[in-house]
Amino acid sequence: MTRNEILVFLQRYLRGVEEGADPSAFYTPDAVLIEHPNKLAPKGVTRDLAAIIEAGKRGQAILERQTNELESAVIESDHAALTLRWTGWFKIDIPQLDVKAGDAMRARFAQFYTLRDGRIARQETFDCFES
Repeated sequence: MTRNEILVFLQRYLRGVEEGADPSAFYTPDAVLIEHPNKLAPKGVTRDLAAIIEAGKRGQAILERQTNELESAVIESDHAALTLRWTGWFKIDIPQLDVKAGDAMRARFAQFYTLRDGRIARQETFDCFES
């Protein structure tokens, strides 16, 4: 894939996340997603494709909507590094996060991708929640 093709693919992936698309359309069957410790995953977590799909379903169940605003992208060969501004509006109260239904939570993400055969084989994310 060219740099532009990778960027277009990752932008399509980010829209897919917002819309609740099936993650298997974007990830390889043996994909790994590493989420470093943050407000929503205090111990961090490593997910395979089945767990990525399940996490997406859980997110859709609690989020009214979410947006990903791409701030920057560095792409080299089959690797990409993105910085994003994420906002999620919650459907339900989440007392442990001090979030009420309708509240918005904001974060800045640094995400690193390795692509293979036009899909994400590895994703590593560092999420910094602002509110």
